[in-house]
Amino acid sequence: MQSDPSIQTWDGVLQGERLRTMSCSDKIAKWNVVGIQGALLSKFIGPIYLKSIILGSLYHSHHLARAVTQRLGSIEGLPPSYKHNFPSLSGISNPEMRAPGKAPNISLNWTIEDNGFEVINSTTGKVDLKTSRVSKQSLYENFMPLWKKLVSEQEPKSYWDAKMAATDYQMAKQILVKKFEKQGLGQWVKKPMEQDMFGLVVQQS
Repeated sequence: MQSDPSIQTWDGVLQGERLRTMSCSDKIAKWNVVGIQGALLSKFIGPIYLKSIILGSLYHSHHLARAVTQRLGSIEGLPPSYKHNFPSLSGISNPEMRAPGKAPNISLNWTIEDNGFEVINSTTGKVDLKTSRVSKQSLYENFMPLWKKLVSEQEPKSYWDAKMAATDYQMAKQILVKKFEKQGLGQWVKKPMEQDMFGLVVQQS
């Protein structure tokens, strides 16, 4: 029996334990403190905050505001450049008719400079059995050349080490986690640490 229910292990998941994750509103509440740029990019840039959130259906201003900002109350002690962000909230002018049903097993990603979009199988996280360009492995492979050019610290040996090296980001995240507990919102569920314990894949010539 796990002493801390917020900590999950990879062995437990492989043995059939359900992989638990935080809700979408929890994650947006997190973004409103630590930013949407993630730990890796925070080594090079300041936090990036959402300016507005538009909900297509089931919009209720009070419930949405409480879920993504207000339930955390005031947050103090954040590192410089971090803050508790309060984005503008709105619904669309003609609310969509919600049709409950099973979500499709695909997701798309693209940027303005891409020639096209990438279609990902959301059940596997892959693109035709290949690693997605937005996977942790791909992001880490793109991150490390920047680290070598811009950071004078010792190179991280793993993706986990690189995330932990973003000290201000990790401090802001810990303040958020403690605030969740203080407000009676429960413990922040952590993904198995093993999923981040990987290094660069060395290509053989």
